[in-house]
Amino acid sequence: MSINICGLNICVGRRFCGGNVVLLGVILMAVTVSGCTKMHRPAPRLYQPARSFTGPDFLRHSVGALTQLTKPSSEYLLVSGYGLVVGLDGTGSSQVDLSIRPEILNQARKLSPLSARQGKPHLTPRQLLESRDTAVVAVEGLIPPGAPKGTRFDLLVSALPQTDVVSLARGKLWSTPLSIYGTTPKLYTRQLANASGSIYINPFEVTHEQEDQPVHRQAVIIGGGVVTQDQAIELQLRQPSFDRARVIADRINERFGHERSTEIFNTAVAVSDQLIEINIPRRFLPDLDLFLGLVSHLYIDRGPNVEIEKATELAINLRDNPQYAEDVALAWAAMGRVAWPVLRGQYKHSVIHVRLAALKAGALLDDPYAATQLAKMTAHTDPEIRQSVAQLLGLAKNNIRAA
Repeated sequence: MSINICGLNICVGRRFCGGNVVLLGVILMAVTVSGCTKMHRPAPRLYQPARSFTGPDFLRHSVGALTQLTKPSSEYLLVSGYGLVVGLDGTGSSQVDLSIRPEILNQARKLSPLSARQGKPHLTPRQLLESRDTAVVAVEGLIPPGAPKGTRFDLLVSALPQTDVVSLARGKLWSTPLSIYGTTPKLYTRQLANASGSIYINPFEVTHEQEDQPVHRQAVIIGGGVVTQDQAIELQLRQPSFDRARVIADRINERFGHERSTEIFNTAVAVSDQLIEINIPRRFLPDLDLFLGLVSHLYIDRGPNVEIEKATELAINLRDNPQYAEDVALAWAAMGRVAWPVLRGQYKHSVIHVRLAALKAGALLDDPYAATQLAKMTAHTDPEIRQSVAQLLGLAKNNIRAA
């Protein structure tokens, strides 16, 4: 007789089609290991149609005009999990919901030896959960967009509603895995972060009139979350084209190259005709929004005089359109130091919004002349302008006079 495996007819019988047992075994083993190509081919990833560009005309040939940030890579990511707070000195609870008890017991088995290091006798996992010196809590945090592995973020720690926890004050959260929907029972997702640290409660919280002491069932842990998986940011092309994706990625890398760039890794990597993956350079981690603003305002066209001509055109356009001051400042800054000559011609412009936009771009590009001019403007008679100047001086991070 014959059998069909992945569209391949194989003859088998008492003599195995001429006794070729070895050949049959090899074929079956290959099918078992590799599987059927048609059956196991992953489904293509689907994307929401990209929106049309609605920005000003002078940004038509910029990265932001050709791409858009995908969701959720452009948004904060909510992660959560259940953990155990220890060291509560009788203000905790021995109550644990049956649906999460096995998970907490498993955590306690891994971490219970720490109780001995804290000057307390070693407790078994069950004794830890049954003690009023501990409490099972829900832990939540927001991972910033594009956060690389090792990034820290704040946590919100809450006693569970059905428990009789009095206070989480002076407690310490043991190591807790965090994931998307981490507090949804029986729904397992990949761990994205880890949580731990000392509980912080507002010492100035007002006591309720009906109570002798405030009930502190909710608290925070400053910087207690640590990202364990790099969070990529993705740019989706408004019109799919792999050639265009490579051109855009090359332009981004030319202007904002990564500190750990290699032949296959850089700030921007074209992964398909629709997607460009963005890896945040470490120098931009303290201000991710600024980095994304610079990338979106980066022009694709470049050449010996292209940037100078475009920078001059932006100055002329801005004079009569003050609503675009922020966009023009970012577009200037995205050009790099090649824009210095044009910017220096605008530092004393008679129109104040043109002058401030140029000075912002100069400060972002570490132009020492921008810091000098801003220092002079600190004596301006208009208090709103003085406030704007102070904020711009803060952007010139590498200038001693600005500091």
